[in-house]
Amino acid sequence: MKNSLRWVRNSILMGLALVVPVALTAWIVWNIFRLLVTNSFVRLLGAGLAQFFPDVWRDSRSVEALTRGVAVLLLVAALFVLGWATRSYFGRRLYLTGDRLLSRLPLVNRIYLFIRQISEAVMRQRQSLFREVVMVEFPRAGLYSIAFVTTPMPPAMRARFPLAPETDLVTLFVPTTPNPTSGFLVFAPRSQLLPFPGTTADAMKTILSGGNIYPGAADADPPPTLLDLLESWRHPAEGASAPPPAAP
Repeated sequence: MKNSLRWVRNSILMGLALVVPVALTAWIVWNIFRLLVTNSFVRLLGAGLAQFFPDVWRDSRSVEALTRGVAVLLLVAALFVLGWATRSYFGRRLYLTGDRLLSRLPLVNRIYLFIRQISEAVMRQRQSLFREVVMVEFPRAGLYSIAFVTTPMPPAMRARFPLAPETDLVTLFVPTTPNPTSGFLVFAPRSQLLPFPGTTADAMKTILSGGNIYPGAADADPPPTLLDLLESWRHPAEGASAPPPAAP
């Protein structure tokens, strides 16, 4: 009886773990879409457009479809206008004012800063794809870290280092794991750098995964899926939890 109850419980937990990511994604997308469609202005605009073509938009279903299309077009237009406006001086000042206001509001600032940091991480990752990725001895000799070459060091700055004038110094950004938005600024001679065996995208995957994903590892040994992990949780490796043999 106890084994049967455990089997039922594990099956329920597996189903819950598999359905939660899909259900949560569908719930967020559906609520955003419903918020747009139920907006009074959007519905009024859709009904007004339907009057210009009474032969096409005759019943309530067709008007509802037109309203949904108008909602999507308005969202795309609003994002375009927002991106275009922030390129101007007054648009940037308005954005910075709103950013400071939201960053200081209690409780709201935690949600806002979390989402903003995710966006910044994505943009930094896209920028890093055009940079050179290397490995450097950091934080001490004998330990290696992934780093991105940001720029060659200017001659005026290079002269401050007790190195030969012909030494090629570069500026490196060493990101932290698993949050690559923070890191360390390192100056190193190019002769002490090792090439990373992969692209900059592969390097970002290694950093974000905490070393669980390496270049070429996905082809040779694909990582386990969520279903595989749940199966291994239900059926642990034989002998992993077996009790030690009794002493003779």
